[in-house]
Amino acid sequence: MHPKKNDPEAFYVGVISSGVFNTASCLSKKPLKENMVFFSSTKEALDYGYRPCLLCRPMLNGEPAPDKIEELLSEIDHNPMTKIKDADLLNMDMDPDKVRRWFQKHHQITFQDYLRYQRINHLFGNILHDLHPKVHRSYHMGEIVHGVSEEEKNNLIEAKTAISICRIDTPIGPMLAGAVDEGICLLEFTDRRMLEKQLETIEKRFNAVLTTGESPHFEKLQVELNEYFDGKRKDFTVPIAYPGSPFQVKVWESLLDIPFGQSRSYKEQSIFLNNPKAIRAVAHANGENRIAILIPCHRIIGSNGELVGYGGGLWRKQFLLELENPSQISLAF
Repeated sequence: MHPKKNDPEAFYVGVISSGVFNTASCLSKKPLKENMVFFSSTKEALDYGYRPCLLCRPMLNGEPAPDKIEELLSEIDHNPMTKIKDADLLNMDMDPDKVRRWFQKHHQITFQDYLRYQRINHLFGNILHDLHPKVHRSYHMGEIVHGVSEEEKNNLIEAKTAISICRIDTPIGPMLAGAVDEGICLLEFTDRRMLEKQLETIEKRFNAVLTTGESPHFEKLQVELNEYFDGKRKDFTVPIAYPGSPFQVKVWESLLDIPFGQSRSYKEQSIFLNNPKAIRAVAHANGENRIAILIPCHRIIGSNGELVGYGGGLWRKQFLLELENPSQISLAF
């Protein structure tokens, strides 16, 4: 799941300095080797925050594509913050189902997934805590300022809390992390469909503006995540901040009470909360958890042992449960 430096067999080339990914045969000026990372798929490049090159157009995979698809990709390339609904596609004389199937066939993502990647990557770029240089970009949902100076950035966020954002690498894919003074307030996989909603939520909850920046919490988070995935850590000490409704907070805190290596069903969690009839409400609150792994919603399973309801994908839930307790391997998808 990691980008691979200087791997000659990789097909897509990410250019760290520009945040763009190219095909291996792109005719653009070749970057220095130290500015190159390699990806085996377009989805992997998008996961790490890279945007498709406008010259070689890697989203076309070097293959002929329907003219309408080429026009659609060109429109998105030049207007990456755009939102296009099925009704808009119909107005463009395009079948939404055919568009979705084309993206799934060629890139293993839906059309709406691609639009979301483009918006988020346009805002944050290829920021990765221990790999990529930081680029000063600040925005308030729907409003972005590129290349701002530190003074301008400080003026922009003066009246609000600053939520620092960075990408953090894990063995199961990159994650977008957010931090305020109190601690980590966001930890989501970059391909999670709810990511944009979660970004909007933390802006509102903290009355904040999101900005790519440093936080002392990021280094500790990366260290503890590395130890966790190496099997050397069972409990996290990095501080977290998770404002929500009283019910949401109560549900999230009940997740923190589940011991490492154990799991509970939604019903058991509801009983633990002294509200046995609130199974659906509890499940919904679990889904609103914005701090994956640290607040271990992956430890909640179905009453029949099935892996259900994980925004990061059931394969990740299986991985995390097996990491914490190898006997969990018998759980069913």
